[in-house]
Amino acid sequence: MPLMNYGVWKAKPTGFEVERTGKSPHAQLYCQDGGKMKIRAAINVKSLDSDDSKLVYWLLQSFDHPIREKLKGLTTGWHDMCLGASHERISLDLLRDSLVDLNAGTVAEHNVDGPDNDVSDAIEKFFLSIEQKRPTVYLFGEKFFNWDENEEGVHDIHMNQGSRDTKYKEQVKRFSDSNATHQDGGIILEYPDHWEAFLTAFSSQAMDSDPEKGEPIGKTFGPSPPPPPPHPPTPDVAIVAAIINSAGPDGPNSPEEVHLRNKSGVAVSLKGWRIGNDRNKFFSLPDESLPANGGRAIFQIPGVPLGNGGGKIILVNGEQEVDSVTYTASQVGRDGELVDFKRDGS
Repeated sequence: MPLMNYGVWKAKPTGFEVERTGKSPHAQLYCQDGGKMKIRAAINVKSLDSDDSKLVYWLLQSFDHPIREKLKGLTTGWHDMCLGASHERISLDLLRDSLVDLNAGTVAEHNVDGPDNDVSDAIEKFFLSIEQKRPTVYLFGEKFFNWDENEEGVHDIHMNQGSRDTKYKEQVKRFSDSNATHQDGGIILEYPDHWEAFLTAFSSQAMDSDPEKGEPIGKTFGPSPPPPPPHPPTPDVAIVAAIINSAGPDGPNSPEEVHLRNKSGVAVSLKGWRIGNDRNKFFSLPDESLPANGGRAIFQIPGVPLGNGGGKIILVNGEQEVDSVTYTASQVGRDGELVDFKRDGS
């Protein structure tokens, strides 16, 4: 869905600093527009994606684009460009407005030893002369308020489409919730004799997006993650269901239950077979046969507790593992509820 408060701020920059450490470092650009509130632009230099924290940036020291004429006509201050605005909408779209050569961006970390080799170095170079030359700055992104500090400003100053949900530590960050076209962030500087721009995207964002919703299409700016290993085929004799949280109090009088299925065309003898857990506890199956062509059998497994917080069920023939399934706490269910592992059709 689109950003709620997308727009552009026309102001005069007064100073900047670049954070290089911390969980989510930013470059901070301070501005004024003649009002009473302090203005701050929070510019990402690192992604929260645990698998790829890099950014891709375009440092354009000669920015010549038709949008310049629209920007020059704006009055100083914040201009709300949210979808549905009645006035002419001025927006950025890195994938559609020919603002940059998408293949010419620099993919970089945020804090690498040495000069001119990370995103932080690049943005420092971009801001180097603002305090002396005092250009006009145009900040595209989402407006925020910080009333405790008498401050307002702009964040999401980066591409805001083509994002996938990504992992940060043990949590899933739903960056895709902000996907939409024609709402990208960016910084444009107007000097008396030329214009400059600094535009960024996250390395994990896609280089193309759905024209209606901004959802990711195709490859990313950074290297594509390796494909997941192929899922091994379900064996002929497989664990297809289990009661992990048995009815009644835990103990030998209320053992868990495991369902097996044989999809092969011949009956399978279970002599010497065992069912176990991931704590090396096993139950020996009775000396009987599992019928052919989808035959099922149900076994209670006393002495082999299945943890309600998640775990693994293992089926072995002698010392050879035949099959295993891993389950999570969210799959355990209520007392006595059968958990179907959805493997009957595989």
